[in-house]
Amino acid sequence: MIFLFATARRQQRSLTQTVRLYFTCRSSVYQSCLLTKRMTRDQMQTAINEGIPFEIKMADGVKYKVRERYQVAVGRTSVVVFDDKDLAHILPLLTMTGITYLRPAPKR
Repeated sequence: MIFLFATARRQQRSLTQTVRLYFTCRSSVYQSCLLTKRMTRDQMQTAINEGIPFEIKMADGVKYKVRERYQVAVGRTSVVVFDDKDLAHILPLLTMTGITYLRPAPKR
């Protein structure tokens, strides 16, 4: 039950939804469907359009900060992020685990 609660919290689902999904998955061939939630192109586009700085978390633990909308470009299967040194990082959507919003920079 602790695993289900942690999974629900991590994937922003209610515990009831996660338990239902768990028992559905357990009885099916696809037992790993609880862990297959991944970032989509639409979620990335929404984060960019909101204009709030965010951080992209990758499966290997690396984080990429996006402070301005010009630092990121969204493709069909990958995202290109430019860091502070203007280096391009090509990130596959399949390996993204989430987005965390950052505090906006104080206005002067």
